[in-house]
Amino acid sequence: MTELHPFSAHELDTLAAVLDQVIPPSADGRLPGAGFIAHGERFGTIVGLLPGLDLGLAGGLAACDEQARKRGAADYVALADAERLAVLNDVAAIDAGFVPSLMFLAYSTYYVEDRVIAGLDLEPRPPHPQGFAMPENDLGLLDPVRARGRLWRDA
Repeated sequence: MTELHPFSAHELDTLAAVLDQVIPPSADGRLPGAGFIAHGERFGTIVGLLPGLDLGLAGGLAACDEQARKRGAADYVALADAERLAVLNDVAAIDAGFVPSLMFLAYSTYYVEDRVIAGLDLEPRPPHPQGFAMPENDLGLLDPVRARGRLWRDA
């Protein structure tokens, strides 16, 4: 067990391998696979905020190892990429909630990482205080609403 995660070191390694199947590295090497987020603080925080998610993920990871052993491997991490995908598909057929949970976690944590944002040729920074340029608003669009007058009463 780590401080950030409710998972063992082996579960984190399996989780990283599974996440690399959900979002694999780009062919040109600019974008990493999603496996690196498994060890990150943001991922651990989100798992901690959603009660029961850790148990569901742990069950899915154990099922990945079990399916890998049925294929003659020591565990999921020991499989080649093509076999990992096949095992993940087998587990998805058994546990319908495992892959959607992983996808939610992957997409909500991967695309906010600085190295991913930089790989997408975007500036890895918060939107403020520097901000983004926005076109001027046409406040005249509110004139019909203003012309209606008050539609509420004071309580």
